[in-house]
Amino acid sequence: SYAATPQEEIYQYIAGFIDGDGTITLEKRRKDEFSASVIIYNCNKKIIKYFDTTIGKGSIRTRLLDNKWKKIIEWKIKDIKAFNLIKKIIPYLQLKKKQAELIIEFYKIRRSTNVAKRIWNSELNFEIKTRFLSIKNKILALNKRGTGNKSKTALTDKILTLPYVAGFVDAEGYIGIVKFPLGKRVGFRPKISITSTN
Repeated sequence: SYAATPQEEIYQYIAGFIDGDGTITLEKRRKDEFSASVIIYNCNKKIIKYFDTTIGKGSIRTRLLDNKWKKIIEWKIKDIKAFNLIKKIIPYLQLKKKQAELIIEFYKIRRSTNVAKRIWNSELNFEIKTRFLSIKNKILALNKRGTGNKSKTALTDKILTLPYVAGFVDAEGYIGIVKFPLGKRVGFRPKISITSTN
């Protein structure tokens, strides 16, 4: 049987985390130009530091969405750094695999067209911009809050590795002890649960 390398296990963990509570998207870089972004959200500074040291320096900002909640830390990498990470985690992604595939399609188009040619050829420039905008809109639709990825593709053993599940639970899960009735007494047992719109 195949045993994953330590590096592959890291990418499996990252894929699980991004599927659980991350975003893969296209953002405007400048007028009519776009670049990929991978964004992680979490309240735990250690997790953010892990991504920053394992993947590479990203931009970090803290937001307070509600006074009742902890501050959310947002970690983001962009353009080629984001694209390179997506290439490494795409075999293990499940919920955000379509977004990742669209990002790879975007970069294939961008690399196959010479910027100088686009500047001097208005028809080609319009065609490329239209394709970029179409990809961006598809990703926005997939990322729309509450819709989730409604793909009926079955989960595979390759995706549901322990590192992947650990990443998903770290991102969007709960581990604790819960009560349960035990005759006239109350018993306790461990519980692991995850939350997902899919």
